[in-house]
Parts: sequence; C-alpha cells; structure tokens
Amino acid sequence: MTPPLVVLDTCVLAANVRRVILLSLAQEGLIRPVISDAILTELESALAHVLSHTDWSEREQEAFANQAMMWTRLTCRQVEVDKNNNDAPTLPDEADEHVLALAIEVNAGSIVTENLKDFPKQVLAPLNIEAISTDALCDQALSEADRDKVSSVLQRIKDAITWQAHTDETLMDELKRLGLKKAAKHFSDTL
Repeated sequence: MTPPLVVLDTCVLAANVRRVILLSLAQEGLIRPVISDAILTELESALAHVLSHTDWSEREQEAFANQAMMWTRLTCRQVEVDKNNNDAPTLPDEADEHVLALAIEVNAGSIVTENLKDFPKQVLAPLNIEAISTDALCDQALSEADRDKVSSVLQRIKDAITWQAHTDETLMDELKRLGLKKAAKHFSDTL
C-alpha cells in the first residue's frame, strides 16, 4: 500500500516532539510529507521564537534550529506553489491559504495541523482533503504498520530526542501530555 501524501503545516513542524514523530514516520516509509518554501520560512521563524524561550545559549539555539531545518528539508518533498494561482478556496485565516494551495497542487489527501479550525471541513471536503491532527495521523499510520515498523519509528524518536533525558515511561508520559495519546498507545504496545 502506498503511504499517504500529506502536507505538514508549520505548527506541527515547529513543535519539536511532533516534528520528530512525523519525520520518523516518513523515514520509515509510513507517510509521504510535502512542504513548501513558505512553510520552511515560517518554520525558521517559529523555531527562533520557540528557542528564544529556552535557557540555551544563542549558539545552541542556532545549532538546534539548523539541525531541525536540515532534517525537515532532507525528509520532506519540497514543492513550490504558483503564488499567482488563486484557485484555492478562502480559509478563515488567509495566512493558511498557501498550505491549502500546496495540498491542492500535489493532490494530498491530508493537511497535518493542530489548528483544525483553520481548515474547515466544508471548505476541504469538496477538494477531497482533510485536516488531521498529528495524533490522528499517527493512529492511521501506525495501525497499518507491523510491530517491527512501529518499533523502528519509536527507536528513531528516542534517538532524535536528545535535548532531554527520558526513559520509555517518561517518553510515553510526555507524548500523552502533548495530546499524542493514540501514538503513545501504539508505541507502548511495542515495549
């Protein structure tokens, strides 16, 4: 079965754990993520904002952001959307319209976002696109994967989350705290 083609909204890439999970799913061949230069530009700005609230040095913040940007660029297919193409319907937040335009351009079935209200069903349904949360996408992808594949995704996540010490239990607790309860359940089942 061909993995789903999904557009990743900036908000899921800017959230460190969500980004790690989504890119790990992609590296294991469970999803085919797509981004644009506009999403990368937003991500760079969002990471700078998020990291400015840490106690890390400027050099550590820059290194972390560069690593996150590089991993995202290497894992996701980049597609540029014609800015003059106004075929995309209007969304509640016009700043999100480039995300929808990208989904239309690549014929993606889903936009992965935590801002579901910004992508109303009545706008997306006629386009055969759905807005889906990170946890719902994880549930879909991991439900269709065998135990070894789910374990491989979990190992990638553990290897990538180097900014904090964790055990299997504390990692599952962190996923649940972040609202990734279905993902945590799938991963817990492999431990």
